[in-house]
Amino acid sequence: LNLYSIFTPEELDMTVSGESNYDWNLLQLQSEYQGFEAHKNVIQWFWTIFLNEFTEEQRKQLLLFITGSDRAPVGGFKEMKLKFQLSPGRNLPPTSHTCFNTIVLSDYSSQQELRKALQVALDNSTGFGLA
Repeated sequence: LNLYSIFTPEELDMTVSGESNYDWNLLQLQSEYQGFEAHKNVIQWFWTIFLNEFTEEQRKQLLLFITGSDRAPVGGFKEMKLKFQLSPGRNLPPTSHTCFNTIVLSDYSSQQELRKALQVALDNSTGFGLA
């Protein structure tokens, strides 16, 4: 008996790759913040940009930058938490730790600076340099 035969192709794809339905508001509610107590503007700006300015494709690309996957896990975003960590530097480009679903953000001086920094991250995050 072929174990895979009990799945439809769509079910197998979802099991392996994750869900393609995105509840971005739930992702925001599930997120955790380390070090942003005094810098909460950065977090408010991030979500304003992410939810209101970014296209769906940009949101997926940023999800890929942060987590290593552009899909929600099986079960949706209620099964995953993004973690935001404050960088010690100021106005540095964002970095991420994909194994821990963590994005590291600086204390940006304005929403426009954060928007530029996020766009730099998106424009220059095409993988791990493997051909």
